[in-house]
Amino acid sequence: MVTRTPTRIAIIVVGLAMSAGCVSQPPSYGWHGERQLAAVYVNKTLHSELPVTVPPQSVRAAAERVLHARGYTVTASEATNDRTRVVASPPRRQLFKKVTIGSSLTASGTRVGVTIEPGGNETTARDLLESMLTLLGH
Repeated sequence: MVTRTPTRIAIIVVGLAMSAGCVSQPPSYGWHGERQLAAVYVNKTLHSELPVTVPPQSVRAAAERVLHARGYTVTASEATNDRTRVVASPPRRQLFKKVTIGSSLTASGTRVGVTIEPGGNETTARDLLESMLTLLGH
């Protein structure tokens, strides 16, 4: 006779979830720009924090310029004093549907996120961030 304790059931449920593909990918770390800023890729988004000397409006301008130079169509661009968001469609939509680049002020700088949907694309996100940092002088 097999006894089913709550601990044993929890272990079985976690094991089944892991085997069913419910485990997210571990974060991927990398360095970008001339001044070597860290960027972490997790859950379809590349995250980085720029120095406080780079305001969100500068990130927005760099994002728009990089996207236009690569043939993307900017479909939305929003900004306040402490937050920006740029959404664009790629020139060939069969690769993915949209890119969203957002920035916001934090206590220590300006947080930037580059998201590619659906499914994410780390290589493209890192390439876009690298080009933006070049324009921003970092």
